[in-house]
Amino acid sequence: LDLAALLPAYGGDGADDAAPTRADLESTAQASAAELDGALASGAVLVDGSGRHFHLDEARLHKCLDEVLTAVSLQGWPAADVPAKACAADAATHGADGAVAAHCLRHFSTPAATPGHVALDVRKIARSVAASLFVATPSYAAAADLLSDLKDCLPADAQPDLSWLDGVVAVADDGAVTLADAQDA
Repeated sequence: LDLAALLPAYGGDGADDAAPTRADLESTAQASAAELDGALASGAVLVDGSGRHFHLDEARLHKCLDEVLTAVSLQGWPAADVPAKACAADAATHGADGAVAAHCLRHFSTPAATPGHVALDVRKIARSVAASLFVATPSYAAAADLLSDLKDCLPADAQPDLSWLDGVVAVADDGAVTLADAQDA
């Protein structure tokens, strides 16, 4: 199901009133309910306050994730108890779109024990961030080097583990680490 083709790109200006609702998608998409649910659960779909669905570019989501993680770090919030509205508002002061920041928090977290707070899913964040580390370094000589760089991208209390990156990275016999899909190229 190609949501990028079905949905308008999110611009944040509220100008696209024609963006489909869930009911619109159910009636027009040639997909089962399960396929639609799976596609809509991706980080690439932003639902605005009116229930309209938009495609969210992956680069924009990752840029926003960086801004959210910066806000968490600067405010000293523990990854397991981040105030969602305050974090989205703080990320917005650093250039993030408020709706994208709220979406980013929902996508990369689970509800926390405190109402209105979220617990960042550091494993999900690590899997998302890992690929960007290979832009500057196509291969790491050892897993420890990758994990050190990854730790720098995660909330302060996170201790990344190579198992978090199963299917994302590949480890060669000599210990070198590359992106898993780079092995196939």
